[in-house]
Amino acid sequence: MVAAGLPAAARAQSQSGAGPAVTPGAPPVSVGAPLPARDLPGRPIAAPGPIQIATLLPTKTPAFARAAAALLAGVEAARKTAGAPTELLQFDLPADPAATLDALRRSADAAVQVVLGPMTRSAAQAVAEAGTPGLPVIALAPFDGEPPAGLWPLGLSLDADARQIARVALAEAQAGAPGERPAAAIVNGQPLFRRAAQAFAEEFRAGGGDIALSVDWAAGREAAIGKAIGQTKAGAVFLALDRAGAVAQRPYCGRLSAFATSQIDDGRDLAGQADLDGVRFVELPWRVQPDHPALAGFARPEPPYGAPELDRLYALGIDALRVALEVARGNRYFSFDGATGLISAGDGRIERRGAIATLRDGALVLDGTV
Repeated sequence: MVAAGLPAAARAQSQSGAGPAVTPGAPPVSVGAPLPARDLPGRPIAAPGPIQIATLLPTKTPAFARAAAALLAGVEAARKTAGAPTELLQFDLPADPAATLDALRRSADAAVQVVLGPMTRSAAQAVAEAGTPGLPVIALAPFDGEPPAGLWPLGLSLDADARQIARVALAEAQAGAPGERPAAAIVNGQPLFRRAAQAFAEEFRAGGGDIALSVDWAAGREAAIGKAIGQTKAGAVFLALDRAGAVAQRPYCGRLSAFATSQIDDGRDLAGQADLDGVRFVELPWRVQPDHPALAGFARPEPPYGAPELDRLYALGIDALRVALEVARGNRYFSFDGATGLISAGDGRIERRGAIATLRDGALVLDGTV
């Protein structure tokens, strides 16, 4: 498992402003055959020898320290299964965009081939707005706008999950009576869920569907909300809710097909949860397919994390390291079954599709990816 801090000598260099030290590590696994190299800004294709990767994570900010440590542990789990030498340079940073940009510049001066991070939205936005970086960067948080060349977004965005489950809902609607089955959305008032509901609606409409009603959820209004949706022609409902909200609201949605995001998986056992029966949602294979052959070689955190968000970040660390190796080798197109879903990359873009899971008769059934 990756320690949260640098070795003493490396930490002293980091704090003094001197060049950062590189800590040797074990080798990673290449996923997919090498393909024509891409001309990555500021960094030649990796020569034979250790691949050097830097991590830019907010380990010095208490609010993010545990999350950063979980992600780093996932990176280390992937590195231990590797088949070629890899060296990690770890920057312990505050959650400050300026510190991230400074560490990025220092990484470019330290023979680093790929950077992993940042993992906060504000820092990722700062990197995106700074223009083409001096070396390939795998951003581990979402940001607004198009990424400049050399910036590869890879994160666990609830918006992306909402778009993916919207495609599932749309396919079902169009398989029945096209144009006759709009969807409804029930939305928790928190910004996270509002963005997810907006993403669902945009994707559903882009595919030719319609949103009959979007209503704010509040405890005690479940029956009224269910009645309002029942007065529309909606054939499906998107529950932009956490687990407690979904459990409370679902019984009032009648026979409508119900869809949700990973927020209904709060770490407690979902199997046997009768009120969520039939709900389809997006989750990481790491959490719902622990016996997947593609994940068998990666160590699980020990002891297990009590919070599902930390488990997801650990999985993200595994996939981030695997992506970084491909990018460092100059691979332009690649794909693999990852801990966070099916990872596909091409022309500087990365797509992640999670697993679609359904609760049926108290059991968790996997539907693959869409």
